[in-house]
Order: sequence, then C-alpha cells, then structure tokens
Amino acid sequence: MPARVRTLVAVATVAEHLVAYFESVATQTGWERHGAACLVYLQLADSEAELRIDTLHPVFETVRLGRASARDRAA
Repeated sequence: MPARVRTLVAVATVAEHLVAYFESVATQTGWERHGAACLVYLQLADSEAELRIDTLHPVFETVRLGRASARDRAA
C-alpha cells in the first residue's frame, strides 16, 4: 500500500476515534483493531492523540452529527 494511502487511513482512523471520544460514543471496532498501529505509523502516543481533542473541541462544537452550525452555513 502506498505511503499516502497508509497516512490517509491512519489519520482518518485517529480522527474517527477523536470524534467518537468527543461524542462519548463507544470505542469503534476499527480503533480497537488498528488504533495502536495507526498511532505508531503516525508517530503519536495515545495520550498525545487524546490531547488533540482540546484543540479540536471548538471545531467539534460547530459540527454535530454531520450538520454545520447556522453560522457556518451562512458563510
């Protein structure tokens, strides 16, 4: 698998995990199976990935369940 594809899959898996964490959703099967490998590939510690939630929190607040906020739709 090309490095770009691996990176995209790893980033998407971590992003899905962070959204699930933010939404207090149960851990996804993909994360349980591949989360550790994705973090290793991206050279992130698990604690470092979870700290990213603080940075992403404002973004997550504007988008809930795939719906942009009214302010974002007006832009």
